[in-house]
Amino acid sequence: MLTPTKISTKTNCIGIVNSILRPNTNSEIESDDQITELTKNSFNNSTDHRTVYKNFNYSKPYDAWIYEGNDEDKIVGYKYFQSYPYDTPQFKIGDYIHWNFNHKELSTWILTSLDTQYLYNVKGRMLQCNNSLRWQDKNGNINCYPCVIEDALTYTNFKWGSKGLVEQGGDIVVIVQKNAYTSNINVNDRFLFNKIAFKVKQLFNELNPNYLELYMMKVPELDNDNFNDNIAINDNPSVNIELDGIVLTPDVKEIMLGKTVSFNINNYVSGVKQNDTFQIYVSGAPNNYYKLDITDGNNFSITNLLQYQEQPLMIKCVDDINGKEIIKNIWLGGNW
Repeated sequence: MLTPTKISTKTNCIGIVNSILRPNTNSEIESDDQITELTKNSFNNSTDHRTVYKNFNYSKPYDAWIYEGNDEDKIVGYKYFQSYPYDTPQFKIGDYIHWNFNHKELSTWILTSLDTQYLYNVKGRMLQCNNSLRWQDKNGNINCYPCVIEDALTYTNFKWGSKGLVEQGGDIVVIVQKNAYTSNINVNDRFLFNKIAFKVKQLFNELNPNYLELYMMKVPELDNDNFNDNIAINDNPSVNIELDGIVLTPDVKEIMLGKTVSFNINNYVSGVKQNDTFQIYVSGAPNNYYKLDITDGNNFSITNLLQYQEQPLMIKCVDDINGKEIIKNIWLGGNW
């Protein structure tokens, strides 16, 4: 009768595996380096072997295994990705992986997880990019990066079950590589996907410095959106009005955590800007929660150092010429 063998926490499991793979070895203690070498020798013989490229560099090929992940309720779910046991890991979370998935052309996927503890088992999951994140930066340049769009529907669960009713919220999660360009995306930025507008309401960028998740909500499309190129406008449309009196711009109600907003204050008479300068006073929040930088009598900036929700920051601007003043309340918000 076979009885279970008790294995203590100090048992050298790698050595046991090696003794099975290499029964003629004389070494009593085996290392994971030997398993790595064994994996290298047979890696390309697997039916799961694929030649892949990463991050749009098609001049340098890599060897990897790609095999099924989940496809129970999706046409194509995630796939498992396992790298060849290079001497140093060549992949990281957030990398774009290009490979011949449909037997016609290279498709683009993004690594959403990866374990690099053992060189012989550098393994993770990847999702196929199903859309593009497109926007125009402040210099007029168009940026475009492959992304994965997933639904973020919420569920009302039944008391005795794991599934419930779907609540229609129109929310999506956009997974994209985090880089020098996508790092400039902020809360409230608008994007178009297939001519449908969404606005960023939350960012998740703590998992990996190369990985970014954008939580978006459905918003109305605007007349100035570029539907042909799927590029949404993010500048407030200009309003043709005749300015009069003291005007503080921009008209914001909240400054997000870590953000800086530059303000301009001027006095207008029948649309004509005057030479008045102003004294700027800020109160309502402890000094260590914000930073006030006064450039001159018409320009200043405020940086949100810490979130403060007890009351708004009160900005008072007093005209040096006529003594008139305006008061603006702005909240010091959080990350989203």
